[in-house]
This record gives sequence, C-alpha cells and structure tokens, in this order.
Amino acid sequence: MRRTVYRRRKSVFAACLLSLIWPGLGQIYLGYIARGILFLLVQGVFLGLSGLPERLVLIILHRQAAIPVDNRLAIVAAVFLVYGLADAVRAARRINRPRYIERRGL
Repeated sequence: MRRTVYRRRKSVFAACLLSLIWPGLGQIYLGYIARGILFLLVQGVFLGLSGLPERLVLIILHRQAAIPVDNRLAIVAAVFLVYGLADAVRAARRINRPRYIERRGL
C-alpha cells in the first residue's frame, strides 16, 4: 500500500521574491540554510568587488565622484542573481512535490 506524505508547503512566489531581493534569502526561507548563506556571501563579494554599491550611494547623495565600476563583476553578479532565483523556484517546487512511501506489514 502506498501512502502520500506531504511536507509543509512553501510558497514558490515568496521564495522567488526573497531571492529577487537578495540571492540566498529564498533558499533560507525554504530551509536550505547553508546554501542560502553561501549565496548571500558570494553575491556580496561580487557586488562589493564591482564597486557598484559605492557608486549607487554617491548617486543617491548627489555627489560627483569618479568611482570606477567593474562591469564584468556587475554582470557576473546579475547572472548569479538569476541563477539564485531559478534555484529557489526549483527548490520550492521540489519541496512541494508529494512523496510516496511504501507501508510494509500492518
């Protein structure tokens, strides 16, 4: 006899939205803590090394400064954001998939 076992469902939309805010948050929401922390750190390193956050702060403060932005690292960070988004959606769908177990005996 097969019995369907369900885990607590996780929202694919919430995982996607959290990963869009910052890669790794969706994975942490889904319960993949180590993977989420790794995504958080890698994205932080890519963005930090690219110089993009400093440039954005200066733009917001209306200050002119010639801070170079490494476009290659900014593109890698954007690609990593999309990868984190896809990973969160895939993981949420995998969690929500029903599991079947065999019952043996009575």
